[in-house]
Amino acid sequence: MKNNIIKGPIVIGGVGGSGTRIVAELIKEIGFYLGCDLNHANDNLLFTFLFKRPRWYLSNCNNWGEIKKGLTVFEGIMTTRFDSSIKDMDFINRIMIKDFYSDNKNKAWVDKRLSNIPKYKEIDLNQYLGWGFKEPNSHIYLENLSKYFKEMKYIHVIRHGLDMAFSENQYQLHNWGSLFGINIPNDGARLPKASLNYWIKSNKEAIRKGRELLGNNFILLKFDELYLEPKKQIDRMIDFLEVKKPIVRKKFLYTLPQKPRTSGRYRKNDLSIFTENQINEVINLGFTVEGLNR
Repeated sequence: MKNNIIKGPIVIGGVGGSGTRIVAELIKEIGFYLGCDLNHANDNLLFTFLFKRPRWYLSNCNNWGEIKKGLTVFEGIMTTRFDSSIKDMDFINRIMIKDFYSDNKNKAWVDKRLSNIPKYKEIDLNQYLGWGFKEPNSHIYLENLSKYFKEMKYIHVIRHGLDMAFSENQYQLHNWGSLFGINIPNDGARLPKASLNYWIKSNKEAIRKGRELLGNNFILLKFDELYLEPKKQIDRMIDFLEVKKPIVRKKFLYTLPQKPRTSGRYRKNDLSIFTENQINEVINLGFTVEGLNR
């Protein structure tokens, strides 16, 4: 890595749809390597493949040995040190057989991930300031990640909870809701209320763990503030990363965050479906609520 600026990874997480994509784009432009198998949202699909597995996590959340093995494989591939021997491939083979190949609809996706693994060996990490990854679900693994990566920095992205409640992206609610005692309603009209519960509980937990486990290596980034005051927030992020000179000009970085069309969509919806406590939790997490008739 250039000048050995950072030894641990930069990790970007948050509830799906929070704006992690643009944060990852900024991190890439600043000069960090986020992987060579990314989707349009800059998700690191290697991490997705290894860890976005709710049934496995629920069975192994207290099994540090198994999770550590997965993180060892992930780090090895990301940092080009992975040895594709039978021993190192054991974890991956078990994933393929147990969690993916049992359902043929996932076979093509898994084969694509496997075919991309050798590409990591071709990366010259010395041309980057450091490495990291963006995968929204990484906040679920925050405790494990902080235990394994002693010098990691974590960026938690948070977006207005009421906008998130009415988002079409509810994958995390369905995948991880049970971790927070949230049942998925059969009635779609009640889904926003469950979604807001997930947003409240998962963000509070991520913020608590981030501050307790990482201290100054944790930063909370509000997506709404990023596009409203890009210079202030991007400069703050660069300071957090301890980067003295980004690879690209800052003025270009300031142009990247843009206000999405879905910003403020909650104003077009009935907020009476939420409890007073839920609204207060949104406010306590630093967001204003407009158009509330109570």
